[in-house]
Amino acid sequence: MVMLDYHAYSIGVEWHLTFRCNLNCAHCSVASYRNEEFINKVYNLGDLKNIRELRYSEWIPFLEMLEKSHYTAIRVVFSPTNGESTVHPDFVDIWNTLSDIKNVSSLWIATNGTILWKYLDKMDLTKLGRITFSIDGGTAEVHEKIRGRGTFDSLWKSIELIDSLKHDDPGFYLQVNYVINGLNADSLKNLPHLFRHIKSKVIINVFPIDISSGNARVNYKLLSISWDEVEKNFAKMYAELKKINYERNQENLPPIKVYMHEVSSRVFRLFKRLNGLSLKDFSFNIQSTQSTWKSCAAYNKRRIYLDPYGNVYPCGKFAEPIFRKIFYGENGYYAVPNIMDGLVTIEDILNSEFFVMARRWIDELYEKIPCRNCPLKTSCPFCPVAAYYGGVKDECLKI
Repeated sequence: MVMLDYHAYSIGVEWHLTFRCNLNCAHCSVASYRNEEFINKVYNLGDLKNIRELRYSEWIPFLEMLEKSHYTAIRVVFSPTNGESTVHPDFVDIWNTLSDIKNVSSLWIATNGTILWKYLDKMDLTKLGRITFSIDGGTAEVHEKIRGRGTFDSLWKSIELIDSLKHDDPGFYLQVNYVINGLNADSLKNLPHLFRHIKSKVIINVFPIDISSGNARVNYKLLSISWDEVEKNFAKMYAELKKINYERNQENLPPIKVYMHEVSSRVFRLFKRLNGLSLKDFSFNIQSTQSTWKSCAAYNKRRIYLDPYGNVYPCGKFAEPIFRKIFYGENGYYAVPNIMDGLVTIEDILNSEFFVMARRWIDELYEKIPCRNCPLKTSCPFCPVAAYYGGVKDECLKI
């Protein structure tokens, strides 16, 4: 069982170079971020100093912050939740500059993979620790039903090329994000077969569709899926994964693992449906050095989130307009810091009024959420803001 110890990194930087994307997927929940009117009227609550996408020269102050920082192990993750970094005109230059910074120990990227292959020969991949590809079908036909014609071949070209370049790196992982929904649930069982001959360490991350916003909300009738259907199709995929891993083992290839973001009651319920369950087949997001159940990275000064305009937040939740409105309503107004404010160090960001008040607010929420009494609280990386304002899963309350 692989334990992903995120505390090994001094701080994580979630960096969205752009909210733009070259695709318009049927299940995209953040499609509104491509809309200029949304950015001008909804995303910007009058609290942002800039809503213009920055170019390389304008990011230099932040790059210098990283270079001069006392943090000696900085992980930078490109586009973890929104946008396609590879469409930014300065993506390669920014990537290579980060790779040259000694304090940056690891670079991660989430991508749809459709144009990445064009840039790989120009990128310094030495510090690439993980790449996450979005795949939405165990076959090209199903994938393209959701992502568009021709997307599978270009994606697979990137996967094969990155595998050829990085499979010998013992610290490298190739992750697959599969958003299970009504259009692709039955195809999930084919996913392990796609990666049968990939030499890199592969992690499959399956999570249910969020139909609350964007294109997913428009197409909810096609995409909706019950948790029972998720479990049933996950079990079919796991059975195929066991077969594929047996074959990979015969060729001394690393086993394909399944990523579990949480260890919760819902996961235990899922495990009950799996025949031949072995925890060795799973990779868990467990913070093994965690000394407190208050594990929020923003609360513990272990994360900052950058939007394409240079605005900096404690995490992605604070970049969401609805949560910033709630934050201001309960705590008063505090300006969101921007890298062009004259900030000199990462500490200047972490000690800004906005960040200090955000941590204070998170601490107050920790004492109000039902999670505080849960026996699984040290193994489930829940968000205290989401848990308080969005509620927790029904089955969590039954523990």
